[in-house]
Amino acid sequence: NLFIDYGVSNYNDIWGYVDENGIEYALIGAWDGTYIINITNSPASVVAFIPGSYSTHRDIKTYEHYMYIGTEANLPDPSIFEDGITYIEPQGVQVVDLSNPENPVLVNEWEGVVQSHNIMEADGYLYVIGSTSAYSDDGSELSWGIDDLIILDLADPSAPEKVGGWSEEYFHDVCISGDILYGCGIYSHTMWAMDISDKTNPQVITSWDGIPSSHACWVSDDGNTLFTASETSGGHIMSWDVSDLSNINLLDQWMPPDGETWSAHNIFVKNNLLYISYYVYGLQILDISAPANLERVGYFDTVDK
Repeated sequence: NLFIDYGVSNYNDIWGYVDENGIEYALIGAWDGTYIINITNSPASVVAFIPGSYSTHRDIKTYEHYMYIGTEANLPDPSIFEDGITYIEPQGVQVVDLSNPENPVLVNEWEGVVQSHNIMEADGYLYVIGSTSAYSDDGSELSWGIDDLIILDLADPSAPEKVGGWSEEYFHDVCISGDILYGCGIYSHTMWAMDISDKTNPQVITSWDGIPSSHACWVSDDGNTLFTASETSGGHIMSWDVSDLSNINLLDQWMPPDGETWSAHNIFVKNNLLYISYYVYGLQILDISAPANLERVGYFDTVDK
């Protein structure tokens, strides 16, 4: 276990980074920060750690040679203890220079929010979502940049700057295809499609329901098919024809055999494959070359059910 030496009991998100020499790194969020793992060399090894607010959730993305880290910041920090009370340390979005991934430098923190659930990068912009706290735990810090959807410009990747926002629905996660952003309305069981061509003024195109606990989404490489994952008992994968946003159609839905009592989680498209983290069903892989006929082509089951 890579984390035994650090005393980390759990971890919560993963992203990848390849440096200029072609060395691959796993960027892994944990309860107390983010670990950088060299996975090119064998065996894989922890090469660096970026401490952060204690949290059950952390989300990580990269742009150029920078890593961005958002977090729910929802656990009391054992080192902050005043008058017999522990406090949650607020955290915006950390900015880490990965020029040398084995010696990363925390260069900045966008402090417009005190917590967030997810972040997404596309085309030089960072989208921050799931920020719901107006103030820090002790009331001393204000979320001056809060919105349901926050858009940060990465023109200077070391110093994100808010250029736009939108608030009408809590988004749990988003995915992006060109000038279209899809948002997961997890509490309303909906998906939203938004025009983000003007980053200063995102506009709703349409929304549709029928996605139980709409948790995560990803778009096919050609932008014509949206895949959604539902985080609930019987949570399943759905494929949607979004080639015409005025006429969105359900194409297919899928869950593992006997999967009615379990839940999907996050999904990612690469070429004609959909990779799904599926809780007790581990990694599930679907062939999406025919999105109206989703077929499982591989899996790695992590739990003996």
